[in-house]
Amino acid sequence: MSWYVVPPGADGMVMAHATLPVRYLVGGLIRARDRYRGVDVLAEEIATSLAEATRIAIGLVLTIDMQEDARRELEARERDRRRGYTRDRVADRDVVRELRRRLDDPARVVHALGLEKGARRQPRGVTVLCPWHDERTPSCSVRVADDGTIACRCHGCGATADVLGLVAAVHGLDPRREFRRVLETAAAIAGVTLARAS
Repeated sequence: MSWYVVPPGADGMVMAHATLPVRYLVGGLIRARDRYRGVDVLAEEIATSLAEATRIAIGLVLTIDMQEDARRELEARERDRRRGYTRDRVADRDVVRELRRRLDDPARVVHALGLEKGARRQPRGVTVLCPWHDERTPSCSVRVADDGTIACRCHGCGATADVLGLVAAVHGLDPRREFRRVLETAAAIAGVTLARAS
C-alpha cells in the first residue's frame, strides 16, 4: 500500500490511500471517510505516532472494504432470491474453484465429454468440434490457460468459456438457470462428490 502524508493543517494531517482519505485528528484519533460509499468510520484506538496512525488507518481501510464486500454479497443473494435462484453463492464459489483446479487436463476433459471425434492435439491442449455450433472441421481450442485452469475458445463462432461453460454447452445446460446441474456434471467428471444443497 502506498501512503503519502500532507503536512498538518488546522485539524491534523491527512493521509491518502487511493480514493479513500484518512484523517489523523488532533489527539491521536483516526477517521476514514469514503464519500462514494457513504461510509465514515472513526477508529477506536488512539495513535501516539505517525507509524501507529498509519497502521490503524490501514486497518480502517480494510474494514471498510470488508464491509463493502459483505454488503455486495447480501445484495447478490437478495437479487438471486428474487430471480428464483436457490444456490449458496459462497459455497458455490469454493466448489467452482475446486472443480476448475481438478479439471485441468484438456485431453481427459475432452475424452470425458465425448468430444474426441476429429480432435487434434495442440501445444497446450486439444482442438475439437465446437459444441456451440455445427461444423465439420475442429475449430474450438480447449487448452490450459496461464492460471492452470482450462480455457475454451472457438475460432469459428467466437464462443469462449471455462471448463464449466464447456460442460454446460456439451450437455445442453443453461449455466445460469441450471448451475447446480452443471456443477454436478463437472463433479462427476472430476470424481468429486458435492454436498447436497439445502
